[in-house]
Amino acid sequence: MVLALVGLLAAAGPARAQAPALVSVNPEYQLAHLGDTFSVQVRIDEVEALYGFDVLLSFPPELLEAVSVSDADFLAPGMGWALIDNDAGTVNVVHAQLNPAEPVSGSGTLFTVVFRADAEGATAALALSSVILSDREGYLIPCDTQDGRARLGDYLLFLPIALR
Repeated sequence: MVLALVGLLAAAGPARAQAPALVSVNPEYQLAHLGDTFSVQVRIDEVEALYGFDVLLSFPPELLEAVSVSDADFLAPGMGWALIDNDAGTVNVVHAQLNPAEPVSGSGTLFTVVFRADAEGATAALALSSVILSDREGYLIPCDTQDGRARLGDYLLFLPIALR
């Protein structure tokens, strides 16, 4: 029985431990005024063997309008699409490399989104609502996410009051 258990473990192969990659909105904080356009990058850091991704970036549609999306060439050309839905407040970007492209490891920008500020005096969350990363075989790559924010209008300044 012990020999059968050892044989099963040897046949399964070694387990590959992988630290989670970080997918983030960059810059994390942005300042814009009514009518201004600004861009944010969706970055990936410390990924191993990335072959494809599916990222859903959410934003408040009453405060922002997504104007365009551009691929940043972190992955080799392949199949994919970018869908902007300003009514729902989402940008969905999907990209998968094609064989014989090699998986990519390291850090870089996945894509860039240009927004237009449609309001003043509010803070708009730029949330990574769904992030799926996969390797060449289709296995999921673990990741953590870091959202961003855009301040629409001037920063609020609060000064201390000295009373006597």
